[in-house]
Amino acid sequence: MNELEHEDKLRREILADAERKGARAVDRARQAAQKRLEAVTAEVEAQRQARLAEAQRRADERAMSLLASTELERRRLWLRCQEEVIEEAIRTAETRLLDLDGAERQASLSHLLTEALGAFAGQDVTIRIAAGAHAAADRQLVLDAVARLPAAAQPAQAIVEEDAGIAGGLIVEGADGRCRYDNTYAARIARTRNLLRSRVAQALGVTDL
Repeated sequence: MNELEHEDKLRREILADAERKGARAVDRARQAAQKRLEAVTAEVEAQRQARLAEAQRRADERAMSLLASTELERRRLWLRCQEEVIEEAIRTAETRLLDLDGAERQASLSHLLTEALGAFAGQDVTIRIAAGAHAAADRQLVLDAVARLPAAAQPAQAIVEEDAGIAGGLIVEGADGRCRYDNTYAARIARTRNLLRSRVAQALGVTDL
């Protein structure tokens, strides 16, 4: 092999080696780029999933908050409805008391009077009754009820007066005005309101008070 051929062979070998090295470099670069692309893709996906999870968490919190608010509003409306029904039932009961007539009215006033006079036995008293259409009949009912009391329970003297401020029931006062037993229907309902509410609620089947 002459010198020219030797140089040509050497040049071809150098070029072939350079091509092989270039191909390996390109392959390594391609692999590195692929790995980087995969890493970036994974990072982007992780960030996307994290944002989705955060958005879902916030959506869940918002939904729970809305549900809680809705439940509170439902309960508030339900309680208000119950209150209105119970109050209406109590008002109806009070109206029913005010409309008592005949034997029922006599029995009611007699009971109220006997209860109130228990604290005034042997004393002078003023018995205040409702003014109005029933006043004359109520006055006689009260006087008859006083007369029927046992001697030990009767007041020394009983004066019956009409009072425009009384809608129903009666008030008994001592002669000095310091002792007073308010047994009007309004006062009795006020004193026993919680008990009445409980009984009305039970009658209406209300348990969530």
